[in-house]
Amino acid sequence: MSNSKDSQELINQARQKRQRLLLERFEQSPSLDSAVFFEIPRLDLDTDSYKVWLVEDVETPWIRDFNGNQDYRPNLSSWNENEGGILGKFGENYLQCKLHRYDGTREAYAPGDYREKRGLFLRDHFSELDAGKVLLISDNLQQYLISLGTEFTRFNFDRKGRGMIKAD
Repeated sequence: MSNSKDSQELINQARQKRQRLLLERFEQSPSLDSAVFFEIPRLDLDTDSYKVWLVEDVETPWIRDFNGNQDYRPNLSSWNENEGGILGKFGENYLQCKLHRYDGTREAYAPGDYREKRGLFLRDHFSELDAGKVLLISDNLQQYLISLGTEFTRFNFDRKGRGMIKAD
C-alpha cells in the first residue's frame, strides 16, 4: 500500500471513529436538539463588566487552558444575535459549533426566552451528528463551569418543539 493510501485509510478510520462518538452521544439523549443554552447570570456585574468577565474569565480560559487550544482568539463583537464560532479540541475530540454570547440586554421573543438572559448559547445545524457534537461540547463546558464553581443553569432544547428543558 502506498503512503497516500495509508494516509487516506487513517483519515477514514479517524472520521468513522468521530462519527461513532457523535452518534453515541446523540443516542444518549435522542430527544434533544443541537442547541444548548448556559445561563450564567453574574447579576453583581454591570453589562460592560459582564462582557469582559464572560470572555476573559470564562470562555477564553475554558477553550485555551481547560482544553489546550492556545491559538483561540475570541471574536469580541459577537454578542446577542451576532454569531461567533468555536473550533478546537474539547476533551479528546476536535469539534466546532456556533457560539452566541448574551449579555441580558436583548428583548425576549416570549416569556422566559433565553435571549433576555446572560450566558452562552451553543448550537449548530441539525443532524444527529451535529446534535452529538453540540452535546459533547456542552458537556465539556459544564465540567469547566463546575470546576470554577461558577453559578449556571444548563438548558437543553427539545428536538421537536425547540422548547428549553432545564438540565439536571
